Amino acid sequence: MKEQLSCNRTRVEEELAMTAGSHQQLQQEMEKWQKLITKMETRNGKLEFLTEAVVVTSLTGEEVQSFPYESIGMVAALLEAMEASYEELAASKRIVEQAKLHFEKFCHHSNFQNEKMRQSILNGIRQKQSYQQLVIWEKELRHHIQGANRVAEQNMQAYNEDIKHFINQLHLHLISICDEMGLIQKMTGVKVEEHYKTIYEIKTPVWEESAAKEKLLEHLEWMTEQLAADSYKQEDGMEDSKKIRKNIENWLSPSYLFTRISPNKNFTVGVRKVSNDSRISNYPVDWATSNSWSGGEKWSKNMALFLGIQSYLVEKRQPSRQSKGHSRTVVLDNPFG
Repeated sequence: MKEQLSCNRTRVEEELAMTAGSHQQLQQEMEKWQKLITKMETRNGKLEFLTEAVVVTSLTGEEVQSFPYESIGMVAALLEAMEASYEELAASKRIVEQAKLHFEKFCHHSNFQNEKMRQSILNGIRQKQSYQQLVIWEKELRHHIQGANRVAEQNMQAYNEDIKHFINQLHLHLISICDEMGLIQKMTGVKVEEHYKTIYEIKTPVWEESAAKEKLLEHLEWMTEQLAADSYKQEDGMEDSKKIRKNIENWLSPSYLFTRISPNKNFTVGVRKVSNDSRISNYPVDWATSNSWSGGEKWSKNMALFLGIQSYLVEKRQPSRQSKGHSRTVVLDNPFG
């Protein structure tokens, strides 16, 4: 009986020792997991991986088998990876914030024609926080800008067509003036023996068409820059319309435009002298030289020009038929003085 009790006691003591060992082992495991939980909770304060927004995923089969033995190492590696991702995310956020500030400065300093669009862009960049919101907003903004660009391009094309048409009209007008000068010269023709000679010889400037149109375009751009200056604004800030109109009329006058498209080639006027025996010299002299002629000679050349201009105006108002003879009436005040 004593031997049996002794055996039972020994067995119980061994079981108690084993239980104590197991308890100590479990206690160590609990302390390890508690430290691990405390560490994760502490790191969660910064990394925020325990929030509801984080999507929960399951461990792989290999991770499930390794976790009881390598839990500390696996959690440490995971936290380290999360820390690196967090720092990368923080750096990206700083870059985004800097980009937002830079974009806001751009919006403030840019010359927006549409103030409503400016405010809409600023509100969008300030209110959108998540990446998905920014991506959607960026697509909408890009679509809106593309639409505005299409409208602007269409308006610019129409504006360019208008400018092109206006330049063509100016160019045709200058060509027409040169042609009309030739008609005035023709109207001063006098028949000498079997031939006609013109008392006046008017030489017009010549130019290359494409170069002239380019000069006219540069002239219009120069006019635009001039009109944008503050010198055309009055003290109350309003534009001086009279001054603007006066300068535009001057800048678009034919004499001014001729100096732009042909600065080194001007109009020249030559005059042939008419003698008392109704003869006309073969070689014309320049206008300045003709001003030194005698009074009768100067009267003769001026009257020739006057009659030529009168004939030109009559032909313009009511072209005469070629089948009929030309008739002219001249009223003179003391023609023999």
